[in-house]
Amino acid sequence: MAASRMVMDPQPSASSSGQPRRSSSRSIKRRRFDDELVESSLQRPSRLSASSRQSSSSRTESESQELQEGGSATKSAKKGLISVADYYRRRSTKVHRRKSTSKKGTLGASLKDLSRWKPTDDLLLINAVLQTNDLQAVHLGVKFSCKFTLREITDHWYSLLYDAPLSQIALQRIRSLPTEMVERINSQALFSTQEEQILSQVPVEEGGDLETFEKLLQEHGAEFHQNRTAVSLHNHWRLMRQANLLASQSPEMHSFYDIDVGTEPLPDPFDEATEREMHRQIRRRRAAINTLEAQVKVLQVAVESVTGINSPEFDAQTLAVLHGRLVRYLVRSKEVTFGRSTNASQVDIDLSLEGPAWKVSRKQGTIKLRSNGDFIVCNEGKRPIYIDGKPVLQGSKAKIRNQSIFEVSHLQFIFLVNLDLVAAVEEETAKNTLASA
Repeated sequence: MAASRMVMDPQPSASSSGQPRRSSSRSIKRRRFDDELVESSLQRPSRLSASSRQSSSSRTESESQELQEGGSATKSAKKGLISVADYYRRRSTKVHRRKSTSKKGTLGASLKDLSRWKPTDDLLLINAVLQTNDLQAVHLGVKFSCKFTLREITDHWYSLLYDAPLSQIALQRIRSLPTEMVERINSQALFSTQEEQILSQVPVEEGGDLETFEKLLQEHGAEFHQNRTAVSLHNHWRLMRQANLLASQSPEMHSFYDIDVGTEPLPDPFDEATEREMHRQIRRRRAAINTLEAQVKVLQVAVESVTGINSPEFDAQTLAVLHGRLVRYLVRSKEVTFGRSTNASQVDIDLSLEGPAWKVSRKQGTIKLRSNGDFIVCNEGKRPIYIDGKPVLQGSKAKIRNQSIFEVSHLQFIFLVNLDLVAAVEEETAKNTLASA
């Protein structure tokens, strides 16, 4: 019985012996909530280990220790809540700083892009887009201060639309421009489709008079741009007439030379191998065209020599004819000048009657008939003259033959010689030379 008592009740024997009871120093595990898991991750583990290292010698001491640990856990939870709030506050501050720096970086890139675009370029872009509503047409038709690609023009236009700081800066720069410059830029605005439709209704017979275009401005003032004048409408109408875009014009058959010159350029992203092959094919076609033209000239000369019929374009006083697409110039003296007539200077052959000639010099050159029956072209202007595709530079001379292609700027003519009259002049010159000798 004594042994069974000792087995069933060991605690009185331990207390009676006076030895201290052994207890574990490990902390009591309990379930934790989600917020305590987040908060405990922010706490240093040293606090928990310091609180768990304490031990008690009795059950009352261990219970008081558990109560103290519960109180410290509550305090640490409060501290954890404060630290979480501080953490999210600091995190929001960092995010705000990151956003502000990203905005500053974007604004800096926009300002760097704006430095390439002058205020005149911005005004040209705005006017052109409002007129045409086509960025491709703006890229092809507007001459900016710098050569921009279609992608750069598109990006800058969308920046002006949706980037408020950049658009405000651009508007301030445009307002700082002088009034004369703004008027000049507005007068260079592209023609819209509606304006060209109105101009195409002007017949060819009435297009040479400025009063027609003044009436057109009065009748359709709302459709035209506010800076349009009768002179600007007349100049654009002449361009449309040269391109055969008028309603009163009939469709015209193009020659091989016109088709070869009017080939469309490749887009910006092109391949070098394709470009090389294109140039090779163009050279071959030009060689074939030159061969065909030479054969046609030989056949024409043979037919004229057999029939003996001269061209009906000549009369008894015409030495040669400079035949254009719209105008025919008669050469009736041994030396004539050609160029662009103005109020201060006049030339014998005014090339501005054929088409746009603002790139032609006032006195572009002369055409002389020598005593041996050859016509010589002397270039005195800044731009070169092309005779059968060969350039004649400033201060140079070249021989021009019958049915040669005479080209100045974008104006093309065919030079026709009155062979009978030239032969008669040559014989008369030879007789006078023999008589004087």
